[in-house]
Amino acid sequence: MDINLMKKKKLARLICISSLFQLFVAHSCLKKKKDFKKYFNIVVLTSSNIHINNYEKINKFSNFLGYKNLINLSNQIKKLTPDYSLFLRKDLMKKFKNYEIREILIRYKFNLFEHTIFSSFNEAKISIFEDGMGDYMKHSLLDNARKRNKLKGFLNYLYYRCLNYDHLFYFNINYSYPLRIQNKFELINDCNGDLKSHHISNKSFINIKNEFLKVIKKFKTIKFKKKTILFLMHDIDEYFDPARTNKIELKKNIQYYIKARQLISKKFPNYAIVLKTHPNIRKSTLKILKKYNLNILSKNFITEMLINNKKIFCVVGFASSSLIYAKKIFKKKTISFNTNKLNFHAVDNQSRSIFDVLKRFKIDILEL
Repeated sequence: MDINLMKKKKLARLICISSLFQLFVAHSCLKKKKDFKKYFNIVVLTSSNIHINNYEKINKFSNFLGYKNLINLSNQIKKLTPDYSLFLRKDLMKKFKNYEIREILIRYKFNLFEHTIFSSFNEAKISIFEDGMGDYMKHSLLDNARKRNKLKGFLNYLYYRCLNYDHLFYFNINYSYPLRIQNKFELINDCNGDLKSHHISNKSFINIKNEFLKVIKKFKTIKFKKKTILFLMHDIDEYFDPARTNKIELKKNIQYYIKARQLISKKFPNYAIVLKTHPNIRKSTLKILKKYNLNILSKNFITEMLINNKKIFCVVGFASSSLIYAKKIFKKKTISFNTNKLNFHAVDNQSRSIFDVLKRFKIDILEL
């Protein structure tokens, strides 16, 4: 008999994340469940935008939190199509052949990758966590492509059925998700957004606010000498942001921040203003930003670590999810801007739905 067949497979959990923030949220979920050591934990990076600088940051914090196994699927995610999902499914099962996957911890949003990994490990229970502002948006206020998601879902249903993609067909119609979803985690108790309120599982949400606060308090950040306004920059290096590769777009984005910073400075002349870059920023982009003398902070922290600082008087940003966390979790003063007249990718085509969330969470809106 093959010796390998006699080996007992390790019971494992896949922790699927696409950002540093999600790593901390996922870790807070396990702290709430109190079963960190129940399974062999494997962190799986599921973003198409995991560049080398970003990977190093996530790897560093993963190790600190006790996760020694990190798998990067960025290249596969970039190529992901319904056809490629067949290959990816086989590749996932091969990659984890020595493990019995008992649980998949993953964000709320179920797209092609989520369907693929769920169908790759049919016996695994699913636990889900929130992923920022999008979870609190209303479908009726979405614009363009995002508003067509429901129609897209129905067309996918027909497409997968016609091509006999059973691994996607059954999961696209949520055939077994309600039975497999074990836990649903949230940071904010608010179900006014469609993604949370219309979720396929009727299980109650488990709040992890206290666990999240305990996790981030483990990390020492920096000391601010005086009361400070934390200005959050969006992900300029996001994969589909024109500013990522277009110098003109990047310069335009920077000018928006300069103008907004001047507005905040006039409103609060006695406070220091620090612009916090997104954790995903590349070193090349950071080098360009520093030429503008904007008082840039680019340390390897998630924003919430800094917001927790007592010297942070106010949190400012255009459309950052951290604004709602600053308001609801940390009880900080929060400010955003009306960008309806700006051609700004950070809120491109979704200004109505974004500002509905900002107003609902009572975040001040300034005219820019």
